Amino acid sequence: MRTARPATMADVLELVSRSQRPFVVIRLPEATVAAANAVALELFGQTATTVIGRHASSLYRGADEVYANIALSALAAGAITSFTARRRLVSRAGAEAWTHVRRLEVADGVIALGMMVPVEDPRPRDAVEDELARSTDIDWGSPVPSPSAAGGRGSGSTWQPTESPFEVLDRLPTRQREIVAALLQGQRTKAIAASLYVSSSTVRSHLSAIFKAFGVRSQTELLALLRSEKSSSDRTAPPNR
Repeated sequence: MRTARPATMADVLELVSRSQRPFVVIRLPEATVAAANAVALELFGQTATTVIGRHASSLYRGADEVYANIALSALAAGAITSFTARRRLVSRAGAEAWTHVRRLEVADGVIALGMMVPVEDPRPRDAVEDELARSTDIDWGSPVPSPSAAGGRGSGSTWQPTESPFEVLDRLPTRQREIVAALLQGQRTKAIAASLYVSSSTVRSHLSAIFKAFGVRSQTELLALLRSEKSSSDRTAPPNR
């Protein structure tokens, strides 16, 4: 028998509150945390008071926060409907987890559900997760992605036609993700070099590697790709292939 689709955010909150998997409910388009179940609060080393109302990207560290901010913006805009990535969490233990985030429309708004699978201590699927999957038509993909499927950070692979640009972003070295974040903020090469305490030529070298990874030839194409202003059919084919 099919479970009825959750009609409101309250229905979703009731479901995730019973799960033994860490879940965060994110309000869109603001991308602020609306709720986190007890398991998630323990994983993040936070309390409801310190988490509710924060931008969801602030639950991650460093370059992972940059990635989460970009991906959540695309999710809020409807440019993507989901993303999965390995993230460093803001917690006392500095834990890492696979984070599965899915966009969901309910009667009283649009939300995103973030489900964490701790890298060191993954919990098995539970009945609530299966119930939530049935009721939202979402395949949560609880099994942890293999390194080959996930790409692995710093693999240097170029963009594939069926691959999300955010998966490519996840593979970039930390410094290159910082440069991408700076570009999205409107910074130019000289300003980026000054903020990172490197030379402009070093930034340009990183940009060349970034362009190759995404299969673009300019900053304009890169920004358009990340902001989803171009359809997949418009993307420039990766050079030298």
